[in-house]
Amino acid sequence: MIDKLKKLLSLLKKFHRYSSGRTKHYYEGERKKWTRVFCDLATLYFREGEFCTLYYALGYEKKEVKSLDFVGKNRINDRKKRAEGKLTKSAICGDIAYDIVTKDKFYAGSILRGNGYPTLADLGVVVRGELLLPQQGVCDIVEILSMGDELVVKNTILEASEGVLFLNNRNSRLYINGLETEFEDLRMRLSNGIWIIQKKYTAHKKIKAINASALNVLRIVTAYNGRDYVLIGGFQGFATNNASTDSWSEGSIYVGIDFRKQCLKKYGLRSPWHEGPGLYEKHPDSKIIFEGYPIPFIREARDMCLSAHRLFYTNVLLGWDVAITQDGPVIVEVNEKPGMNVLQCLDINTSRKLLSLFNDLERL
Repeated sequence: MIDKLKKLLSLLKKFHRYSSGRTKHYYEGERKKWTRVFCDLATLYFREGEFCTLYYALGYEKKEVKSLDFVGKNRINDRKKRAEGKLTKSAICGDIAYDIVTKDKFYAGSILRGNGYPTLADLGVVVRGELLLPQQGVCDIVEILSMGDELVVKNTILEASEGVLFLNNRNSRLYINGLETEFEDLRMRLSNGIWIIQKKYTAHKKIKAINASALNVLRIVTAYNGRDYVLIGGFQGFATNNASTDSWSEGSIYVGIDFRKQCLKKYGLRSPWHEGPGLYEKHPDSKIIFEGYPIPFIREARDMCLSAHRLFYTNVLLGWDVAITQDGPVIVEVNEKPGMNVLQCLDINTSRKLLSLFNDLERL
């Protein structure tokens, strides 16, 4: 009872704060009255089953906006689950839970590499504290130190930057995420869960010109509509303030992609919870203007993801993280539940594409 009361009070606070405009604003111009904003938020809440924290990032507070096309995470996941249940049944796959194939970075990467798609190479995998190396078998975890001076160690399940460790081994000293530490600390961290070890990759010089502190991946979302594999959209991530990852929670900026022109769109979007403006026309550190900035290998990255989606034949919707390197696009990981909120903010057509996709699949 107390927990329910706390949730209700928290929800009421959100309604009050957003309706009164006491939150980050993204767009200038005439806004709706607070009563209209409240009604919009209530409509979205009861339709989606969740509070729309991106209301202002979507530009829904603008007076001229009438249609609230936003599709929330709950509705996407529900309709996605139903559609994928049909695909699994039609493929005579029984009740097998195929989500683990894309959820686990080690499994997904192995499948992609085995079928000739460029991915970040795994130097080894740590399974419950034991290091497994290709052709060598089980080794002591200390062998990690001989793999290179700069390594990236990733948990196969954890999302965003939570499960990523950047190792730097120089002058007989070990650094984890920039902090000097003892090897036993690394051993303890890797004692639980499954971790893959990869070399540190470098982005294309055009990407590094905007930000060089992180790999800065391109997110591409593809879908299977029952007939063909299609592009839903994408955006390019850029870290800020010398962050080592382009994580949304770390203040990174996500910029819309024009796939036809193979360049960035006008605006970059920042999280509502991060200080500073919501929209950016240029990177706050490098000062490079986004609009029209060419991103190499966009077409190749798009085609690669559409082709690779065929390997995950029970997944309706997939989000691909692709590193644009000097030699071409490389798949970093594939996400079976791609967050669609940012893409809906950057491209007003995304919500319509999603609804059309699910409607088509329900008619199969």
